[in-house]
Amino acid sequence: MNDFTCYRTEDLGSILVLLYSEKQSSVIYFVDPWKIGILDCFLFEGDLDNIRQEMNMPDLKFTQIDLTMAKYFIAMGKRISKRVGTPLNSMANKWNAKLEIDNVEISGSIYKCFSCETGELDTQEDAKIIGIAKRELKRKVAGTIKEKQYYYICKDCKDKLHKTHTV
Repeated sequence: MNDFTCYRTEDLGSILVLLYSEKQSSVIYFVDPWKIGILDCFLFEGDLDNIRQEMNMPDLKFTQIDLTMAKYFIAMGKRISKRVGTPLNSMANKWNAKLEIDNVEISGSIYKCFSCETGELDTQEDAKIIGIAKRELKRKVAGTIKEKQYYYICKDCKDKLHKTHTV
């Protein structure tokens, strides 16, 4: 696994987690950590500019992350997929095994804070998001313009937001 340089996209919402290699095919996970989990996983030949071009997103920004953080986002996506019923493709299953994603521990709330990406949500917020995700998957609107958009933030981020607006 040391042949990979890891990246994630900076855009809000669904993210790409890229395990980039100059020696072999790169692995791209398309992860929705806010609703339905791992949407896709596929191999890709080429560099970051080729990915931008192929996706028709010339301004797509990538941030380099370490393998531990890449595995965290993938494991979080898998955990959400399992909980809401998003099926994983065979490539995701193959690479989850190679990356030993089942050994990545994530505890606490199923979903994490939209702002800081690691803060815990309360049980009621988790339950609301799970319900929305399951309904939208059943209606096949998740990931489309018809989906419900929302964001939940952890207590720490709520406190920071409150302090910013009351000063």
